[in-house]
Amino acid sequence: MSDPSPLPTSPSNPSGPAQSPLLQLSNEQLYRLLLTAVQGDQSAQNLASQHAVSAPQVNFLPFTAGPVLLSKSLLDAFPSLELTMLLDITKHKLCPMDLYKLDSKLHEKANDSGSTSSFLSHDSSTKDYPSLSALLTPLNLYFCILIYFTFSGGQADIVTTLSTSVLLYMDHLNNLNSCYEWPTVLQYHMEFHTLC
Repeated sequence: MSDPSPLPTSPSNPSGPAQSPLLQLSNEQLYRLLLTAVQGDQSAQNLASQHAVSAPQVNFLPFTAGPVLLSKSLLDAFPSLELTMLLDITKHKLCPMDLYKLDSKLHEKANDSGSTSSFLSHDSSTKDYPSLSALLTPLNLYFCILIYFTFSGGQADIVTTLSTSVLLYMDHLNNLNSCYEWPTVLQYHMEFHTLC
């Protein structure tokens, strides 16, 4: 392996403290420095140890609570949804274009027209979801159902993984929405959900 490029020197700054050379390294230089240190280059190990920051040891007390049991079935926990909808969600068979069926707007449109068939017959689009906030209501309900259902399996690690992934995905959608036009973000979500 070739030697890493020389470390940048700290610029002289009479008005303030000099920065550590490690703070001035690019990600690639830091990676090469760490790789070299792991492979046994003594000078790299010395430099890394000189600038190492010792983090205080923190021991978090474990979360304690009484045993938590699901006191309700999915039907009882989500009484406004039909059994077939809940089954589709738990079996991961809900088509992303049908996400709007979880939206309370559906009930309003059904009350106005007397039937949900006209509303359910077309694909979800920017007309149904003109913004991210309009999508979040049914998407949050969808994720709540999945998390509630996953909890019934009694495996905390799976519930934690799913819950964390949901939060990361929501944050990802929010970031995409700040960078791109909403119709593109909505299309991305629908296609990603279809792949999943």
